[in-house]
Amino acid sequence: MSRPSRIARIPSGRLSACVLVATLGGCTALFAEPGASGLGDPFFPALGNGGYDAVAYDLALTIDPTAKTLDGVATIDARALMALSSFSLELHRLDVREVSVDGRPADFVRDGDELRVTPDDALAEGAHFVVRVTYGGAPEAVPSAAVPFLPGVGWMTSDDSVYVMAEPNGASSWFPCNDHPSDKAFYRFELTVPVADTAVANGVPTARVDHGDGTQTLTFVASDPMATYLATIAVGPFELVEDEGPGGLVLRHWFHPTIEAAQRAPFERVPEMISLFSELFGGYPFECFGSIVSNLQVGAALETQTVPTYGLHSASPSTIAHELAHQWFGDSVSVRSFSDVWLAEGFASYASWLWSEHADGPEAIARRAERTYGMLRRADPGPPAAPGVEDMFGMSVYVRGAFALHALRLTAGDETFFEILRTFTGRYRHGNASVADFEAVVAELAGAEASDTLAEWLHAEHVPEFDLGGDDAVVPADTSTQG
Repeated sequence: MSRPSRIARIPSGRLSACVLVATLGGCTALFAEPGASGLGDPFFPALGNGGYDAVAYDLALTIDPTAKTLDGVATIDARALMALSSFSLELHRLDVREVSVDGRPADFVRDGDELRVTPDDALAEGAHFVVRVTYGGAPEAVPSAAVPFLPGVGWMTSDDSVYVMAEPNGASSWFPCNDHPSDKAFYRFELTVPVADTAVANGVPTARVDHGDGTQTLTFVASDPMATYLATIAVGPFELVEDEGPGGLVLRHWFHPTIEAAQRAPFERVPEMISLFSELFGGYPFECFGSIVSNLQVGAALETQTVPTYGLHSASPSTIAHELAHQWFGDSVSVRSFSDVWLAEGFASYASWLWSEHADGPEAIARRAERTYGMLRRADPGPPAAPGVEDMFGMSVYVRGAFALHALRLTAGDETFFEILRTFTGRYRHGNASVADFEAVVAELAGAEASDTLAEWLHAEHVPEFDLGGDDAVVPADTSTQG
């Protein structure tokens, strides 16, 4: 492939200055600036980097699941959004051995988790460029204020396996990246691991090579845009179980051998779940689906794109439905910033209600709504549209957030409600959206009453009154702790 041109369009006001410079490359250098080392996310202001768009990541990783080490070469195809004299990637603790830009050695410095790269020549606005980072070491999880119940997010290990669960800020624990969901990219993984184990990553497995020295390389390709925190790998002694979903969709479930038959049984209903959600939300948005069911002593699961990851004993039918629904809400339609987390977690939580309604009948969701509403009126969690970083995975987003959608559904009616969901997932498919974007779709399709109901549930300081029907529908709020 020939090297992309770096000739930039020169604004007319700068032409006289450029005459003083001998070359167009010099003109680019004259006006180039460092890319920002953060994107100003309301919850994580330093997360992500400005000045460029990551287009694709090619990760060639050699992983020792016993020593828990990684040696990697990350090749990142990117596009400059401005004239860049330097730019940053995020990488947590791992040693950087070499960096090149467009095949030429580049200077780099470390500042905490920031890897600042200065290419040999400045990059013109609009130029495509390729960054290659050779790195390695023993990865460590990244501390996160959003998940104080965990020592960190990202790289995780058990006695015989390696896993990645990186939401919200842990992708940099295992590869250099522009670590923010607003910069989605394509991915290719080459994972070299012992032949006694296997390796898993997002997307479709495309190749396996046995090197004859006790190692093998497995390749996976994720052909749809993906946020960094949704990228994952797993290495260990997994057992693969294949199934078929609607329309011939290939399903691959990797179970750690400690996962017993009773824990595997709920995955047999995944095809039925996909059929239901495809009808309600629009067609399944990716080319495959599956699961990584781990032996991690973590009571959590993550919607890692096309292949959700489950901690030990966390894969209940409700949780499986939740992580599957994330493929539409959070994965295909990703948040613009982490303050929009309700768009992912509130919708996935309500999807588990919808699965219960399908599996157990209309009475099941009615009972759940009554119990949930009573609990919300007593606990009075704050608005899900503004949870704060410490509560982005708390009751406000998950529980009040789910009920916000139920209230919208009861106000708008089923036909309009599910038209709203399908319109939203179609309009922002493989892109990013904000809470305001969803509210705009509601206003467009359902009108003022539905918009007002949703706005109250999303933004009001206290849990609103809402009539579910029946004498006990409106439960007095417990105001003793409201201050």
